[in-house]
Amino acid sequence: MNAKNQGVTLFIDVDTHLPIKKTFTWRDPTDKERNVEDETYDNYRPIQGVMTPHTVTRFYNGDMSNQRFMTVVSYNQNLSDGIFESSYSQPALKK
Repeated sequence: MNAKNQGVTLFIDVDTHLPIKKTFTWRDPTDKERNVEDETYDNYRPIQGVMTPHTVTRFYNGDMSNQRFMTVVSYNQNLSDGIFESSYSQPALKK
C-alpha cells in the first residue's frame, strides 16, 4: 500500500512458480470506495524457452471486463531502435 491507498498483490503458483494473478487495488477519489482490478494468467506454454500465458483475463470489481487469447507469441525479434523513437517534438519554451 502506498500513500495514495494503492496496492499490488501478485499470486504465484506454488508448484510452477509462475504468476497466476495480479491484483491492483485503489480508492476512488470521488466516493472513497475501494476498487479492485484483477488480471489472471492461464494456459501457459513454452515459447522460445519462456513460459508464456496464452489466456489473460481482466476483472474490474469482480466483473470480467476483458479476455485475450494469444495465438502467436515471439520474443527477441531484433527490432530496430528507431521504432522506439518518438516523432513528437516538444515546443520551445518562451522566455
